[in-house]
Amino acid sequence: MLRSLDDLLARIVGSSTVTMCLLGSISVVPAASCDAPPPLDHASRVSAAPAAGTSPQPAGSLSATDLGTGSVVRLTLDLPPAIPGPAGVLILRREDDFPQGPDDSRASTVFRGPIRTGCDDASGGAPGPRFPLPPAAGRAGFVRAGDPEPLVTDGVTGLVWQGCPAGRSGRDCATGDSAVHDWPEALAWCDRLRWGGHEDWRLPDRYELMSIVDHGRVGPAIDTAVFPETSDHFWSSSPFSTVPQLVWLVYFDSGNMSYFDREGRRFVRCVRGPPAWPPRDAAGRERFRRAEPAPGQPVVADAVTGLVWQGCAAGLGGRDCSAGAAAMHPWEDAVSTCDGLVWGGHADWRLPDSRELDSIVDAGRRSPAIDPDAFPATPVGWFWSAVVYAGGSTHAWHVNFSSGHVANFDKVLPCHVRCVRSEPR
Repeated sequence: MLRSLDDLLARIVGSSTVTMCLLGSISVVPAASCDAPPPLDHASRVSAAPAAGTSPQPAGSLSATDLGTGSVVRLTLDLPPAIPGPAGVLILRREDDFPQGPDDSRASTVFRGPIRTGCDDASGGAPGPRFPLPPAAGRAGFVRAGDPEPLVTDGVTGLVWQGCPAGRSGRDCATGDSAVHDWPEALAWCDRLRWGGHEDWRLPDRYELMSIVDHGRVGPAIDTAVFPETSDHFWSSSPFSTVPQLVWLVYFDSGNMSYFDREGRRFVRCVRGPPAWPPRDAAGRERFRRAEPAPGQPVVADAVTGLVWQGCAAGLGGRDCSAGAAAMHPWEDAVSTCDGLVWGGHADWRLPDSRELDSIVDAGRRSPAIDPDAFPATPVGWFWSAVVYAGGSTHAWHVNFSSGHVANFDKVLPCHVRCVRSEPR
């Protein structure tokens, strides 16, 4: 738990060497100091525990490489064989910050942002949601309670949200003014937040932040009875894959997902809830499973969302989607293409809603912004969703699989198509 410069706790895996990508910044500072922290490469003490609540053991050497942006750090840990697998806890400490021994509370490690194992991209960004998907339009399932520090519990995703934007409080968030922060300040603000009796807050990743958007509304695209005083741009914790100076944010006036320079000042709302990382099914298998139930018609099952995807974009086919040519359609034709599709032994395909389509964006990749093993030959460009823009029926929502943008677009213009079906769970 990140609490007032407390230790960094994170999952480790059961191998002798682990590489982790940390989204955000990590530094070691004295707890009583507000001075600029020393660089990460000064960190020299690494401990690991077999499970949360157990005593840490020495865990060997630590090497750290700043990838040149100040926002992403690659750590390589040489762990002893005695440290077992996924239930373990990693604790990073700086040895010379402990004048009275390693348990001195006057110094500890600060970490901002989530962790993923493996460094297959430069961003360390979350590659997808870690929760069941709510519908893109007509969001429900929220419970708001508490005063003057209200909490919003999402019965669909399991996330718990700060009931007011940073700077505001009160039952209706009428006390104070919404505060703007640059991105490093936003990360730190959520890390240090004490709100509603909890201290384990964090800045939401792009999928978490989009989960409270309601594309059935506009101006703002959120239920204001549940989330009052919400409009304009809010930071996520996810940097843009190829330019970490840019960070994803949600524009709640319309519901768009775009990016902005991390030095800009935008609004903040924190979230809490136990992460499940990396996304796996109950048997511990990876998130996406690709199969070919009919010759040349692959499908992709998503263990996190329960959705089954057409394994090739419309117009393509074959085991690796190398046959045919990718087709682009106006929105009406995209809807009918999926409604009439027979693929992989099923005829109940449909055009995905905007949240479903965004769920297969991998924010750590670019051109295409999707897992290339699960979804080979994905065209670089915009894909239609089924959701009509609430601000005007001539537009519908679409997702860009070059970058990861989510926006609305004129229905008459052609976009790519990938159909989906809901597997009974």
